[in-house]
Amino acid sequence: MKTLPFQFTLFFFCNTLLNNNKKCKLSTSILLTAPPPPHCLPFASTILQIGPRIDGIFFPKSLNELRKEAGNKPRMVGCCRYEGIMLMMGGKVKKDRSSFESVIASLIPESVNEFKRKRDEMLEEYLKEDDMTKGLAEVIPSSSPPSYIYSFQLYSDLFLNISCQQYVLDWLEVGYDHIYLYSFDYFNEKSFGPLSYLLPIKGRLLPPLSLLIPPPHPSLFYHPSLGATHCSEIPYILGKGLIWDFTLNEKDIEMVEKVTGAWSNFAKFGNPNGENNENPLGVEWIPATKENPERCMNIDWESRMDDHFREGRPMKWIEHRKGL
Repeated sequence: MKTLPFQFTLFFFCNTLLNNNKKCKLSTSILLTAPPPPHCLPFASTILQIGPRIDGIFFPKSLNELRKEAGNKPRMVGCCRYEGIMLMMGGKVKKDRSSFESVIASLIPESVNEFKRKRDEMLEEYLKEDDMTKGLAEVIPSSSPPSYIYSFQLYSDLFLNISCQQYVLDWLEVGYDHIYLYSFDYFNEKSFGPLSYLLPIKGRLLPPLSLLIPPPHPSLFYHPSLGATHCSEIPYILGKGLIWDFTLNEKDIEMVEKVTGAWSNFAKFGNPNGENNENPLGVEWIPATKENPERCMNIDWESRMDDHFREGRPMKWIEHRKGL
């Protein structure tokens, strides 16, 4: 189960790259020439998959084991609202209904008890209407398949959402507390600069064509509106654009104060609310618990606590795939 998010993250990321650049020779793993010492062969490998190499010396044990030995320390984990948008860059990822259902079927194989019911349940999770799908329906051309909307959520779940939820569960299970889960929702389209026109993130006419002629059909010039995707939170932690060196507006600057206040408090006190509960985000950030492992902070201009991380989908994936 714990390898699920990484495997699919890598698959979709590589698939996107290869579809956009046929000459790309990207491999899903990197072969290291130096073999691990004999005494750490049980948990070391010569294959590195986007992560630290467990060599038995610098890292004497797996990271999960080392974390447990470090004891109960405050932890903060989270991701942006629509991480999966990044995987759909250039529109090369398949978004038709059959491909959508095939992905769900591959994640819940026939070996799983009541696999058909569970597949149908997860499909229904993505097909149901919510605030996001309502908003998208207003800006996505009517010619686009409905699965285009649902793909954003599915790829976001496979990319990072499931991993974040699993991380929280792992540490609650061993008795740790003070685990702060978040969803970064605030977004300024200018933070991506020209790259924003390759991402389905904003419902507006693409200049300069929009200045010259009205679009004969919305599908020619429009991109649907979503929000925060991969790296969208970085400018508000560092106070400077990462993808594009954009100018922060007044609202952005205030957002930097809020976010850096929470991050600084966590670094200094192990509590993003501060030593005296200053609550820089404007609301108290309550950690996840065994009773409510999905509890998270939705970080936005007006932040709020939520009892169901990503509408509960990551937790359902984890429950449906237990034992795999």
